[in-house]
Order: sequence, then C-alpha cells, then structure tokens
Amino acid sequence: MYGLRGLIPGVLSRLHRVALEGSDPPQEVAWLETFAISLLAAAAAWLISPHDPFFVQAEFPWLVLPSLFLALRHGFAFGFVGALLYLALMVAGWRYGVAGLEHFPSSLALGMLVSCMLAGEFSDLWRRRLGKMALENDQRERRMEEFTRSYHLLKVSHDQLVEHLAGASVSLRQAMAAIRNEMMERDRDGDPLELEAENILALFRRYGAVQAASLHRVGKTGLDSEPLARLGAVPEGLASLETSRIVAESLDTGEMMSVLEAENGSPRYVDGNILAVTPIRDLSGRNHAALIIYRIPFLKFTRENLSLIAVMGSYLGDLLHELEHRLQPEAEARQEFLAELRRNIHFARKFALHSHLVSMELAEASAVEELIRQRRSLDKVWLRRNRQGRPVLLWLMPFTDSYGVAGFQARIQVWAQQRFASEFSDDLLRIRVFPISGRHGAATVMEKLVHACDLAED
Repeated sequence: MYGLRGLIPGVLSRLHRVALEGSDPPQEVAWLETFAISLLAAAAAWLISPHDPFFVQAEFPWLVLPSLFLALRHGFAFGFVGALLYLALMVAGWRYGVAGLEHFPSSLALGMLVSCMLAGEFSDLWRRRLGKMALENDQRERRMEEFTRSYHLLKVSHDQLVEHLAGASVSLRQAMAAIRNEMMERDRDGDPLELEAENILALFRRYGAVQAASLHRVGKTGLDSEPLARLGAVPEGLASLETSRIVAESLDTGEMMSVLEAENGSPRYVDGNILAVTPIRDLSGRNHAALIIYRIPFLKFTRENLSLIAVMGSYLGDLLHELEHRLQPEAEARQEFLAELRRNIHFARKFALHSHLVSMELAEASAVEELIRQRRSLDKVWLRRNRQGRPVLLWLMPFTDSYGVAGFQARIQVWAQQRFASEFSDDLLRIRVFPISGRHGAATVMEKLVHACDLAED
C-alpha cells in the first residue's frame, strides 16, 4: 500500500529545486500552482493509498509536504491556503465517512497548519530581506558605475594636468619664499621693488595666469605712469592711468578692482583695456606699487583667481614694508613674528585662507636649534620661555590647513623620537595647535597663547 509513498517527496523535491532556480512567478501563476499542486498531491495520495489517502495511519504525514513546499516557494498565504484545502478534504472525509477516517485527526490538522504557517512566515521574512539586499545591491552597482565613469574622467584630467604642469615643480609657497630670500639678501641701499620688478611679474604670470600687465610705483603724489616692468603686450597710452577711475578707486580702497564688479546690473568699470588692478599694499595701509592687468585667459578670469592675485599682492606689500623697516637682530624675530601673525589674521578674515599657530615646549634647551632647522620656508619662529624656564617655540605656519599641520606634527614626532631615542616621552616635547580663524586680533591671539602655554613676560 505504501510502496509508492517515496515518490511523493522525491517529486516534490525536484519540483522545489526547479522552482528555486527561476525568479518569483506572478501572483496569478503562484495561485494556480497552489491549487494545482494541492489537488494533484491529494489525487496522487488517493491513488497510492485509497484506504488512507491522508496517511493518518502512516509513520509520516506525507501530505504536509505539498503545503510546506508552497509555503517555502511562495510565502505564508499560499502555504496556509494549501493546508486549508487539505483540512477541508479531511473534514469532508470525516463527515461523510470516507477515506477511512473514523475520528477527525485534529493533531494532524493542527500540526499541518502550524508547520505551514511557520514555514511561510520565515519564507516571507527572508524574501523581504533578500528583496532589500537586492535593492541595495542595485543601488551600489549604479553608484559603482557612476564612480567608475567619474574615476576615468578624473584620471584623464589628471594625466592632462600632469602633462601641462610637467615643468612646474615649484609651488607658490616655494616661489614666494625664494623671492623673499632674494630680496632679504640684497644690499640695504638698493631698491627691492625696482630690482625685483621683473621677478614679481613672472610670479603673477606663473601663478595668476596673467598674460599682459605692468607694474607701477605708487609714491606720495600717486601712481607713476612709467612702469617699473612690463609683461606681454602692454597697450600704449599709459599716461592716462593717472586719471583712470578703476586705478584710483583700487589705490584708495586698497582692494583689487576688476571689470567683474557690477553696479545696477551693468559693469561698474569700463576703462580702456584694463581688466583688473591690484595694489601692492602692506598691513599699515601704504601702497608700494600697483599691478595693472590687461590680459588674462578667459577661464582664469574668475573671482577665485583674482583673490589669489590679491593675496600675492598683499604678501609682496608686507615684504617690501619689512625690507624698509629692518630692525636689529635681537628685536627682529619678535617684529617679524607679530607682523606675520597680523598678516595671516588679515588673510583669514578677508580671504578665508588657512593658517595655524603651533607651540612646542621642549624639556632640553640643547635641542632648540635642531628643532628650528625643521622650519619650512615661510614659517616664522619665535623663541620664548614659560614660567618654569623651559623653552617654548611659537611656530607660525602660513597658508597651512589642518592636514598640513597634522603632517608637520608627524614629522616633528619622528624627529623627536630619533633625537631622544629611548629617553623620548610626551614630557620631552609638548605640542599645542591654535588655528587662526580671523575672528580675533593679534593682541587677543597672543593673550590666549600666553595663558595656554603659561609664557613668561618677554
């Protein structure tokens, strides 16, 4: 009677494997499968065991497998409906006294319902999880495809930039430091502005993309129409610069002026061939010179690039002021440090340029000179002492963001570990970092620094 009972699980297992290989069928197909499989399984059970089609007397209730298959295949609702169909057939067989049911198999019916409900619930749970993972995977694939495209575009742009700047191995910081060192090494009797006029224009050409410009001295009587140096094709008629509106307003306000300035929806300045004017002005408000720009590439004629040119002009103005007011060696470090601090506060407030002030307290005074040798080209260092008598180096780092400061700290830590070897500890070198935001003046910054580092009176 039960010789063919092994066919049912084998057939259902193969159907399950075939079904799992494909995608989820539509709802109509799922309901059709539910009724078809349930009825076919009931008919097969009737043919295999007509005296006990529900396998009540068998060692295993085989009719629970079709409902479990439907629950795992399609979910809770389909498995539950399949189990209800068998339950309805059991009730009918018991009520009409057929299928060998003398008593209603309540345990079998309840077990079939519960097992199908549990299997269907877990099937729905994992189906939802798989659906969520599939959506997330599709989103990641789309983002990966976008990233791949952007990466290849960036790589091509980077290669082109490398080719374009293959010979430009000197940074703006290095160029400014080089021209500063060259000016500082010249004879005090010479005129640094006149001697370095060509180099100053070359600096603006390289880092500001200026193609045509002239550099003019600004004296007590105003702008000198005779240029100190020329760059590119400078137009004739420079004598009219003395009456130019854009030149006069730039020198009066100490700000860069360009034809990009608008007034009532139209250009504010239309003054011959002049595109922009930037004063070479120091922090004291004195105009040393003026840079008149006549030609610049269209893609570089932006407010960002003009701001860079203005920063360069301000730095050169402070450098010229420093050369004119050289002090004795004992007071020079203090004067240079405070002047550079005021300059960086001004840059941070006006142009949002990053600068940082770092204090380094050393336990051994003999290592001060070695540490100062780690100074970069534009850094300013002022040696002070705290109330305990320990040396404290105030280290000003212009044009340096937080990443640059972190790299500098790492380099100093490596130096300290090599210098002190096994004796190195946190007490030998204490580093504090103070960002320069431009919200406070130089006096306030120094007060906070004295309080934080417990500095002695200088």
